[in-house]
Amino acid sequence: MVPRIYHPEALAAGMSVTLTNGAATHVGKSLRLVENDELRLFNGDGHDYQGHITQARHNKIIITIDGCLYTATESPLPITLLQGICRNPRMDILVQKSTELGVHRIVPVNCHRSVVRIEAERVARKTAHWQKIAISACEQCGRAQIPAIDAPCKPAFAFAQHVPTDATKLLLDPTGTHTIETELNPDKPVALFVGPEGGLTEEEIVTAANAGFRRIRLGPRVLRTETAPITALSIIQFLIGDLK
Repeated sequence: MVPRIYHPEALAAGMSVTLTNGAATHVGKSLRLVENDELRLFNGDGHDYQGHITQARHNKIIITIDGCLYTATESPLPITLLQGICRNPRMDILVQKSTELGVHRIVPVNCHRSVVRIEAERVARKTAHWQKIAISACEQCGRAQIPAIDAPCKPAFAFAQHVPTDATKLLLDPTGTHTIETELNPDKPVALFVGPEGGLTEEEIVTAANAGFRRIRLGPRVLRTETAPITALSIIQFLIGDLK
């Protein structure tokens, strides 16, 4: 399989680009690629760019782009995951796996029972950290569009600012009476809200219900916060045919 590398600049056939230091180290030392080896670059615009190494010296790697390829790896259903912030490594794993499962946007939500509190001065750094994890997941799984990672926010703000008005709104709740299969509309975007380790408070559940969220049950067992969204996303993508 041809390696895929993220490059944060505009790309086009015929260009020569110099990889960033981190990417060059990965290509040269981890993948051990040399001059004339092939690889693919992507920048999040929905395409892969086939290229080959024209220079690999002293941690400087230059790629010549030979052509542009369309990648059919995106889910046809826009999904926003609103995830109650949980402690690491759970949150990092959730960003990675939900990216692999095709979400379009991830909104970290500061819930009342979130164990982790992200101070204001750490928000930008933490958001950039999660974005880096999403990019790495895209490199591995073949996606050419990178999901947006929003700054952490409260539930009410997340519902008002980050949820499409026409979305099917699903709240994972062990006491829920609805199922994904009965609520899912493949013609509408999906917003999936999952609480942190300690679950959601009654006030947060009421706030979500007032915003139009339906309480969804995932079977007879109570799933952990890192298990529930992965399970729900897998069910959604299977039902719409994305996992065929």
